[in-house]
Amino acid sequence: MNCNCPACQQLLSYAEPAGGFVHICPHCSVRMILPAPGEPPVARLLRRPPKPPIFGIRIHPLAAVAILLLLVAVGLLIVFASNPNFLPTSNPIQNSSPGGQPDFNPLK
Repeated sequence: MNCNCPACQQLLSYAEPAGGFVHICPHCSVRMILPAPGEPPVARLLRRPPKPPIFGIRIHPLAAVAILLLLVAVGLLIVFASNPNFLPTSNPIQNSSPGGQPDFNPLK
């Protein structure tokens, strides 16, 4: 009997007694259930094939978050180092008298 692999579409040949059982594709290694005799010649995937990695790199999600936070921290350090006036300074004594003491005169 013949059918196509549902993942890679390669032609598979198998004996009738193997129909209805799990088979591994020799081309792409996906697990499928071969059609039994009397069924349409379409194999069913046992599970979905894995998603291809992004940019060809497999990375753990927690590692991706750590790298992202590191990049944000480095970016902020570059911004602060290149522009010292990026954040306003907080001066609790803004209106001070010439003696250095704050002026608390409410009538002024």
